[in-house]
Amino acid sequence: MFYSVEYTHNGADFKPVVLSQQYTGGAFDFNAQAYYAGSQSAFLRFTVTDGVNTATADTNTFVVSNKGPIALIISPKSGAELDANSTVRLEGFGSDEEDGFLPDESFSWSDSQNGFLGTGQTLDVNGFGIGKHTLTLTVTDSGGLQAGDSVEVQVCIPARRGQKLCIAQPKRQ
Repeated sequence: MFYSVEYTHNGADFKPVVLSQQYTGGAFDFNAQAYYAGSQSAFLRFTVTDGVNTATADTNTFVVSNKGPIALIISPKSGAELDANSTVRLEGFGSDEEDGFLPDESFSWSDSQNGFLGTGQTLDVNGFGIGKHTLTLTVTDSGGLQAGDSVEVQVCIPARRGQKLCIAQPKRQ
């Protein structure tokens, strides 16, 4: 006999349930809260086959809490030296267990010196002042949960022959 156990949060997309031991029927521990997409009507589907005959049974529905998204700044990298007079492309990644890849309106960019910069998975920005900046990406999923990522960059003055002049920001008294 071969057994399989699958989880669904929407009745259409099924994910295999990874068990700590081979399932041979009977009871087992299952922690949907930690590993699976949130839902108000999740259920498990059990399938058993002997190679000829197959039987399937679904559990009653149960509630699994909504999971927060994941945010990642792809570009620029932390520690990058950027030219003060150039356009900087900000690029991020956002995903959510329930929503999948997040749409552009879910991405919000800000800067420690300039505040809100704009929205979108990619955003072209110019006019950064000289000195250190902390760029922050915040993503918001359809359930209103948020995640963020930040990088520190140095904005420099372009000099001759491809060199850059980076000036540390004066400390405020």
